[in-house]
Amino acid sequence: WCQGRHVFTIEATPTLRFPEIARRLAANHISTARPAKAVILLRDPIDRAWSHYRMLKGYFPDWERRTFDEAVREELSEIGKGPAGSWRILSEACMRAQSLSPAIERGPDVALGYFDKRYLTSGEYVILVPHFLTAFGRDNVLVVDFKDFVEDTFATTNCVYTFLGIAPLATLNAEPVNVGKAHLKGTTARDALEPETLRDLETFF
Repeated sequence: WCQGRHVFTIEATPTLRFPEIARRLAANHISTARPAKAVILLRDPIDRAWSHYRMLKGYFPDWERRTFDEAVREELSEIGKGPAGSWRILSEACMRAQSLSPAIERGPDVALGYFDKRYLTSGEYVILVPHFLTAFGRDNVLVVDFKDFVEDTFATTNCVYTFLGIAPLATLNAEPVNVGKAHLKGTTARDALEPETLRDLETFF
């Protein structure tokens, strides 16, 4: 409540990867009478990985030289090593330190690779979402299907508004904005993967 009005503060993050993000966001509410809430928009994890890859190829073509299939197979192999995998070890180090310093200290290539070239781990929703349920409480977390948002933006937006305690909209301009010129636009994730890789990826998720 500020100057006679209700004021809503909104913070957004494109990643669910770090448990400390959930804890920090949940702690940053002004009044215990109105606890912080989380809205999590989940996309098909294979489509999410493909979109992530296309974005990097569009902006940094010289940095990501692998095909999508090669990148997926490499990450599946790394994940298959379990806790012994180098990226898993680095992730655990960051979580223990409650800081990104362990990744940054290993140089820009390692740090950027840790964040941007991990196409699959950001889609492990079964691991990532529980961090938010624990930090915020189940009643304060709304999970939204990206497909529902795309197919009926108006209804889905009002569902979110209702959850947040905001009066629903009467109308909504749902025209796309900030549309990127992504690399390989029009090609689907399924087109870019070998059949065996696609089967392994579907099994993984």
